[in-house]
Amino acid sequence: FFFEMRAMLVLFFCLCLLSQPALSNVATQHRMGFSAPFNEVGPGGERKIPEWSTTNDTQVMQNFVRLTPNRQFKRGGLWSDGLVEADQFSAVFKFRISGPGRTLFGDGLALWFVQGSSVRGSNQGSFYGFKEDFVGFGVIFDTFKNQESSRTHKDVRLVLNDGTRSIDSMVDEQLGCDANMRYHEGRADFTAFNATRVSLSYKQTTAENAALTIGIDESNSNAW
Repeated sequence: FFFEMRAMLVLFFCLCLLSQPALSNVATQHRMGFSAPFNEVGPGGERKIPEWSTTNDTQVMQNFVRLTPNRQFKRGGLWSDGLVEADQFSAVFKFRISGPGRTLFGDGLALWFVQGSSVRGSNQGSFYGFKEDFVGFGVIFDTFKNQESSRTHKDVRLVLNDGTRSIDSMVDEQLGCDANMRYHEGRADFTAFNATRVSLSYKQTTAENAALTIGIDESNSNAW
């Protein structure tokens, strides 16, 4: 899975994912995640996160990951090199969306869980950084309400696809909720510790059905 965003400043702090393979016990659970500080350095002098790859404008800093700088037409992604080979898993990730603008800002951030052994490179698309004919699900965080889609806008949206659905059909389902996730850096009470947390729990129940639970902690205050 991966994180992808466009035209928005995001400071990404940590992710922890715990998966349980099918027909396995708790002792064999596999953990894939990361947190600062990021001290590993690549051959070109850039910082890197083991088992994860960055794309486009994303930068790994010592204490955070910046998916994009706060400028127009920027996009970036953080991709897991490994697969979640499990029918049950949970994830918690912590991030900050912020910028100096009061009204005009941002576009979207997405967390994708999609089918395929390799989803990087040529599969990047225009639907929140990914192709629209994906197989799997995505959780989209959208801080900008476009005028043409204000009727169906959700700050947090779940999209599902079997590879055949159009963007309009996924968006029209309106699976999601509203949440105050963006921080205005000009506020007197703004600090570097402002953040949002998202929890996700997935469980495959049958060959064709699964249960997915998503929680939002808007201000990292344990108020889910």
